[in-house]
This record gives sequence, C-alpha cells and structure tokens, in this order.
Amino acid sequence: MDAIKKKMQAMKLEKDNALDRALLCEQQARDANTRAEKAEEEARTLQKKIQTIENDLDQTQEQETLVNGKLEEKEKALQNIEKKYVIKKFSPNGINTMTERSAHPTNKSRRGHQYHPKNIGSRGTCRNVPTSEIIEALREGRNLESLFIQHHQSQHENIQSDLPSDLTLSTSSDASSQSDQTTTFHNLDFNSREEFQENISEEISISSNTQKYSKSSEPKRKRSKGSQNDVLRVVQSTSNEILNNINEDDDAEMVELAKLRCTSERTEVIAEREHRRQKKCADYPGLAFGRSIFSSDSMMKFNIIRNELQNIMNNQLRRKKVSTMTTNLQQGTLLDVLKKKMRQTKEEMERYKDECEEFNRKYQLEAMRREEAESEVAALNRRIQLLEEDLERSEERLASATAKLSEASAAADESERARKVLENRSLADEERMDALENQLKEARFLAEEADKKYDEVARKLAMVEADLERAEERAEAGEAKIVELEEELRVVGNNLKSLEVSEEKATQREETFEGQVRILEGHLKEAEARAEFAERSVQKLQKEVDRLEDELLNERARNKMLQEEMEATLHDIQNM
Repeated sequence: MDAIKKKMQAMKLEKDNALDRALLCEQQARDANTRAEKAEEEARTLQKKIQTIENDLDQTQEQETLVNGKLEEKEKALQNIEKKYVIKKFSPNGINTMTERSAHPTNKSRRGHQYHPKNIGSRGTCRNVPTSEIIEALREGRNLESLFIQHHQSQHENIQSDLPSDLTLSTSSDASSQSDQTTTFHNLDFNSREEFQENISEEISISSNTQKYSKSSEPKRKRSKGSQNDVLRVVQSTSNEILNNINEDDDAEMVELAKLRCTSERTEVIAEREHRRQKKCADYPGLAFGRSIFSSDSMMKFNIIRNELQNIMNNQLRRKKVSTMTTNLQQGTLLDVLKKKMRQTKEEMERYKDECEEFNRKYQLEAMRREEAESEVAALNRRIQLLEEDLERSEERLASATAKLSEASAAADESERARKVLENRSLADEERMDALENQLKEARFLAEEADKKYDEVARKLAMVEADLERAEERAEAGEAKIVELEEELRVVGNNLKSLEVSEEKATQREETFEGQVRILEGHLKEAEARAEFAERSVQKLQKEVDRLEDELLNERARNKMLQEEMEATLHDIQNM
C-alpha cells in the first residue's frame, strides 16, 4: 500500500510538471504570435515606405523628363536662331563666298582656331614683320605704327606694279583732304592694330616675364595722335591709301581670325581636368550628368561658331569694300568714294553691332536658362541621393525584420520540440496510469479475498457459537472446559475485533483509492484537453509562420525588383 501511495504521489508530481510545461509552451506560443504580428507590422511599414520611394522615383523621373524636354527645346530654339541669323544676314553673300572658295581648290577650308599664327603659315601684312623687331621695338618703347607703315610701304611698292592703269591717280589733291582721309582711315583700322599689338605684348610678357602690358585701349589710343602724324608723312597718294586700306582690311580680318583662337587651356589640360572631375563624381553619378551638359567644350563650340560668323561677316564686308571701291574709283573721284564708303561702313558697322548685341543678349539669356536647368538637375540629383539613402535605411530595417522573423521561427521550432517532449511525457504518464490501474485491480482482488476470508471467519464464528452452545450444554459437565472455552472465546473476540478493524480500514482505503482514481481521471482529461489545445495552437502558429515566410519571400522578390529598377533608372540617368 505504501508503494501504491508513493507511486500515486509521483504521478501527481509528474502531472503537475506536465501542466507547468504545457503552460510554458502556451506562453511561448503567445510570444511567437506577438513576434509574428510585430514582423507583419514591420513588413507593412516597409511596404508603405517602398511604395512612397517608388512614387518619389516616378516623380523624379517625370521631372527629369520635363527638364530634358526643356533643354532639348532650348537647344533647338538656339539652333533655329543661329540658322535664322545665318540665313537672314549671309544667304546671298554666303553663296558668293562659297562659289569663290570652290573656284580656288588650293585654299582649304579652315576653322576659326586654325587661323592662329601657330597653325597657319601666312597672316597677311603682319607676317612680314619679324617678331624679333616687334619685341625690340616694344622693349625700346618705340611706336609700332612706324614699323607697320614701313612694311606697308614695302608691300605697296611690290603691289603697285601689279595695279591696273585705271587705279593710278594723281597726287595733286590738297593736303587737307589727304589729312582727313588718312585720319579717318587710321581711325577705322587702328583697332585691329591695337588688338594685334595687345596679342604681341601678351606673348612678350609671357616669354620675358619682365614687363607687363595692360589690355585697356585708352593708353593705346593716346598713342594714336603721334601715329597720325607718321601716317600723314608716309601717305603720299590716293593709290597708296587705297592699297593701305585694302591691306589694313586684311590686317583687321587676320586680327579677327587670330581672335578666333580660344583663350582656354590646351586639350591636355582640359582632359586632365575632366579626369579629376570624373574621379570626384565617382561617388555621385548625378553630378557628372549635370555638368557634362554644360561643360566648357559646349561653350567653346558656341564661341567658335560665333567667331566663325564674325569671320564670314568680315570677309563679306572686305569683299564688298573691294568691289564697291573699284567700281566707284572708276566712276568718280577718290574723295567722294572714300566718304561714301565711310558712311556705308559706319552704317553697316552700327547695324551689325546692334545685331551682334542682340545675338549676345539672346545668348546670355540662353546661358542663364541653361544655368537654371543645371541647378534644377543638381537639385533632382540631390533628391535622388536622399531617396537612395531612404532606400538603404528601409533595406536595413528589412534585414532587421528578417532577423526577428528568423528568431521567431527558431522560437516556434523550440516550442514544437517542447510539444514533442510533452507528448512523450504524456505517453509515459499513460503507461504509468495503466500500471496503476493494474495495481488497483490487484488491490480490488485482494479486498475480495479479504471479504471471502471474512465470510469464512463468520462461518467459523457461527460454528464456534454452536460449539459454544454445545459447550454450555456441556458446561455442567466440566468447569475446566468452560474456562478454556472462555479463553478461546476471548481470543476469538479479539480476532473478530481485529478483523472488524481491518475491514473498516480496507473500506476506507477503498474509498480513498476510488477518490484518487476519480481525481486522476479528471486531471488526465484536463491534461488531454490542454494537450489538444496546445497542438491546435502549435498548428496555427506553424501555419502563420509558413504564411510569414511566404510573405517574406515575396517582399524579398519585390525588394530585388525595386533594386533592379533603381539601378536601371540610375543607368538611364548616367547615359542621359
């Protein structure tokens, strides 16, 4: 019986432990549910953020397309303006110049920067002046006009022999008309000489590094008073003036052509600067895109185009001057022709200056618009960078959410392992219950045997009573036998009392055993119900974990798609 009690107590303890473990499993399942809900909320927030990022990307792409459209429209408008300007101002004369150029196949077409003294062998009148003499004259402080006039005289002596007889005129005109003509001629062509002198002085200052000459025209115009007297002494005939005018027109043209040389650095310097800029822009490709549109190369091209237009204008003006002067000299006096030519050239110069100022104003407006577009593109690039940073943060949060989800899945696996352990323990408890039931059956069998023994004892007691009656009848026969029988009766009474006490104890034990069995059966049913509920909850958690894993895979796929789209958009932006 003690062994049975100990076993029952052990079973109770094991059942209590099983209940505690079941409660722990339920708590772990609840924690896993809460973690799964948190992971779902984080996944939803990440989806919302990804959607906002996609919307921002769409907006930025739309803005970029608008900006690109505006830039294309501006470029087209600029090209149309240039075409209209060229067609409007140079269509008839341009055809003549093209025909003249086609008539001379030996003269190759050159661009503006190819007319620089470094890239061409002949420059008109200035090529005859040695650079050593110019440098010495500038260092000694002499006037360059006398030097130029001497070379003009030498050229005039060579060209005058080739002039037709119609152009040889008498020198009998008065000195006042000659002085007026020479001063006007000098005032017309002095600017080109000033510009050439400025270029020479700049080259001398770079080579020697001893003297610095300013580019302002005011001190050089003060020298014009002395140079006018030199010109009055040198110019002796109207034919000389005509030839000097033609040659100095050529000088002005060559000076303008020399100005077509871009003042920027060499191509090696520009390439090195571009290489450094690309290194700086490696971390941020949007900046390279914004600056490549408005680089110095495009501005250089615009300057070259403008200088070429000015070159064409000067060529046409020079040719018009030569043709008109030859016809006017044949028809009238040289003074009238020069005055008329001066008025015409002044009017044309004013008109062309107005047109050039208008074109420069349009060009500046277009440059300002381009700068505004560049700033807009830079702002859009900064916004794209911010969006990329937000995307990186969302990716980091997604990684943390995946880590938390992996932790929740590990906790769910642990709860499943605990469930299996509890199932094994419940099976062991069932086996023990079967053993206890067998023991209970044995105890019942022993109780029945005790009842049978009690019946036998009762029968024996009846027999003893019968014997006692017989003994009473025989008591009279002998008192000694009565005393023995009384002693036997006392012994039998004691035995009966002990049997009664044992019978009561057996009934009490049976009642306690039955109560314990009922309690154990109730606990067993509760444990089975809890185990079934735990199994159902574990199945639900497993389903939710599977669903969350599927959603995680979908979110990862979406994230990959978004990354690919972002890379594609960045690639498109860089290609643009």
